[in-house]
Amino acid sequence: MYLIYLGFNLIHGTVLAGLGNLENLTRLSLDNNNFKGNVNESISKLQRLQGLQLDGNKFSGKITYVLF
Repeated sequence: MYLIYLGFNLIHGTVLAGLGNLENLTRLSLDNNNFKGNVNESISKLQRLQGLQLDGNKFSGKITYVLF
């Protein structure tokens, strides 16, 4: 299992497209920061992703079915 936990760090900006290159990532937690903009569709490349936490941010737009 590979986990990135960045919750509650007051990070601001947008989610980087490069996250989609982390092929072995199983859990990604970006909750309770200050991210904004759209959820980057590169996350859809994470074939092994089992958990995704994005709550508590300022994302806008729609999450398309491609992400799931």
